[in-house]
Amino acid sequence: MALTVEDPALVTSRSIQLAGLLPSTTYYYWAISRDAAGNVAVSGTQSFTTLPTALPPPPPPPPPPDSFLTVEDPALVTSRSIQLAGLLPSTTYYYWAISRDAAGNVAVSGTQSFTTLPTAPPPMASFVATPTQGRAPLTVIFTDTSSG
Repeated sequence: MALTVEDPALVTSRSIQLAGLLPSTTYYYWAISRDAAGNVAVSGTQSFTTLPTALPPPPPPPPPPDSFLTVEDPALVTSRSIQLAGLLPSTTYYYWAISRDAAGNVAVSGTQSFTTLPTAPPPMASFVATPTQGRAPLTVIFTDTSSG
């Protein structure tokens, strides 16, 4: 990368903004200066290293069209909980959170998941049948012995 900045103004310092630099990369530079009399001075080679930047998390997978839920709330909070209804038993659901702080910085969580509990089977009644005296048709008395 080569960058030349020319300015005929006689100044004792200069600053420039660089764009498109790569993270964790060392760059080298030197300065050439000319004074009012035309004398030229060349600095020694200088260097700087850009800060490491973590890559942003990958975007979350798109949800199925019928299961997208958005909860928007402008309140600045450190946690949020929501109640979900209509979930299927023994089903894994995936989610992620997108948050914005007071300065407008956005953070995206990694994809998380949870699995709903299986539906309990309906209670089964337990009966004992005791025949009474008689002939067909026989009368039977049922007694519930279930525990619930």
